[in-house]
Amino acid sequence: MRMMKRFLFALMAALLTLTALCVPVSATSSETISAVDIDAVVNTDGTVSVTENWTVDYLGASEGFTRNLDVYTGLDDGLTLLQQYDEITGVGVAIDGKPARESTTEMNAYIFQKATDGSCYTIMVNSPSAQVTKTYTITYTIRGAVKKMSGDAVFSFVFIGNTLPYTCNNVTVTVTPPTGLEADRISVPEMSNGEVDENGAVFASKYVNSTLAVEVTMPDSPFERGSLVSYSAAKANLKAFGRVLSRVLPWIIAVIAVIILAVFVLFGERIRRAKLEKEATKLDTESLPEMLPTEYSPCETYKILVPYSRIHPKATSKKIPYLFALALLECIEKGYIVPDGENLLVGMPTAEVPSYIHSVLNFVKTFCINQNDRCVIDKDFGKRVQAECASHYDLIANYLISFYDLISAADAKFFRKEKNREFYKEACVVKNTAAKSKSKTVYTDLVRRVLAGEKAGSPEIFAMMFSSLSAEKFFASGVEESVSAVAEAISGMYSVFIKSK
Repeated sequence: MRMMKRFLFALMAALLTLTALCVPVSATSSETISAVDIDAVVNTDGTVSVTENWTVDYLGASEGFTRNLDVYTGLDDGLTLLQQYDEITGVGVAIDGKPARESTTEMNAYIFQKATDGSCYTIMVNSPSAQVTKTYTITYTIRGAVKKMSGDAVFSFVFIGNTLPYTCNNVTVTVTPPTGLEADRISVPEMSNGEVDENGAVFASKYVNSTLAVEVTMPDSPFERGSLVSYSAAKANLKAFGRVLSRVLPWIIAVIAVIILAVFVLFGERIRRAKLEKEATKLDTESLPEMLPTEYSPCETYKILVPYSRIHPKATSKKIPYLFALALLECIEKGYIVPDGENLLVGMPTAEVPSYIHSVLNFVKTFCINQNDRCVIDKDFGKRVQAECASHYDLIANYLISFYDLISAADAKFFRKEKNREFYKEACVVKNTAAKSKSKTVYTDLVRRVLAGEKAGSPEIFAMMFSSLSAEKFFASGVEESVSAVAEAISGMYSVFIKSK
């Protein structure tokens, strides 16, 4: 019997220990946060009005309650640049429904300040308690937390952060959209613990022992002009890079050395290019090539002459659809696209050709019609391509980037060979001639000229890459026939590609 009692006592002790380990409790021993209810109302001026109700069960004597709100410091604080905000203002506190004053000496009062290390805002409530349950109502306004991003407004905020010294149970955060915006116009990330109902976005969690963040996306139309700060993903990436860099201080000197070396390598290539371009200007009067050199195709030659600009990437992007148009002229010149009455027939090369030519032909064939087992570009070809641009613009943009990458360019070893240097000088002459021509010829005329036998490498054709006409005018088409349909297709591709950059 005595053995049985000992066994039962040991079993009960084990169960109590297991229960104590499994039940969420506060990070401190004197209180438990049994419920947190937060209402965040997004205002049209870009501010967010917040009302919080904290239900605190005191297990013993306690001096009060502390509410911390994390601040983005740029260090390893767990916040992202999107979650950064300007300030917390308009703080108010009520204890069990009774308003409290801000005071450093009174009982049942509060202190609001920013931590000396800048890591958080702190609201310290001086409310001595024993074994009792209290509700703290905290109100405040967040400024600068709603950001404009890609035509939308995004409210991203960490309500429970690393600096809060409690474990929280039964947490609910409700984000109400601004006046005039229905709840069905807002959205939350798929992987978050939030959902949208008729009141707004609701984020709920039974147990939070680390952090709880919310993110709500909505149209920016209800907000006052100039009320939202812009969020830049590039800036966020730069900030993240800075944080990583700060952790590897011993390697900074090595990194700087590598960067300097890279700059010298790039500068060295620029010097070689400048030297050859200067020599090419002397050839303008001595020997004017009538065509681009044949070592490389016109598309390859352009990419060698005009390398990708990391300083002005958009300037390069604007030329990618033009390169696609030039590649089509190359396909016509090589006989892969031929006239057939009012239409154009598309075939595939039987010999080895550059990868980008295969890519262009396969893309074109996707939008051709099939007539007697032949791929035909008809007068509606452009409309089919533009329909694809409207419905899947991202696929068109990704395709053009892939096409550009398939075109070979000058690598670091290119200028080491004498024949490449000579090629570069001769190509510069044609480039200078084409650039100076300020051609006003539109694309449909160039297609007809190449169909009639003119080479895509002639200065007059190559001048399209330096045309002073806008893309809308250059690719304009007004006649319902296959040649105009090709120009219409490229016009649509240009529009969606430039908008995607």
